[in-house]
Amino acid sequence: MNRSNPPKLRVPFLAVIVAVVLQQAAAFVWYAFLFGDAWVAAHGFDVDYRAAHEGAVTAPLAMVIGNAAGAILLAFILQLARCPFGLGTIPRGIAWAFLLWLCVVLPIEATRNLFALRDPAIILIDAGQSLVAWLIAGIAIGWALDRRDRRNARDRNMKEQTR
Repeated sequence: MNRSNPPKLRVPFLAVIVAVVLQQAAAFVWYAFLFGDAWVAAHGFDVDYRAAHEGAVTAPLAMVIGNAAGAILLAFILQLARCPFGLGTIPRGIAWAFLLWLCVVLPIEATRNLFALRDPAIILIDAGQSLVAWLIAGIAIGWALDRRDRRNARDRNMKEQTR
């Protein structure tokens, strides 16, 4: 990295919005259709749990804010980190998303739930959903940055050709 000319970090806000919307949709499918009953059973909640939490906005709002923050963090990491293996931006997005999940999210999920003496199924269900969410963000942010890089390269080539 050239110290006299630091990289310009820009957040691809449209990609962040797309990532968050897709993450919310994936979470809905994950908990409503795939693992919702197993998650409720692993927690030991009764049938009235869902009815009592219907229409609640605190948890979904926290999830949206957390997903957006994670996508923005991923955008910064992808712009700062150079890849020695020649991977394109989308594969780097997937790789960094997986590494962040593996080194940050999974240990937090496991520690929090194990110390609370919760059923290990909760860890698998929640951490699995988090992995899907991070991978979605990695793909969306990687795609947006890839498009930006290609556009910048095309613009540079056009400038050089007009000289």
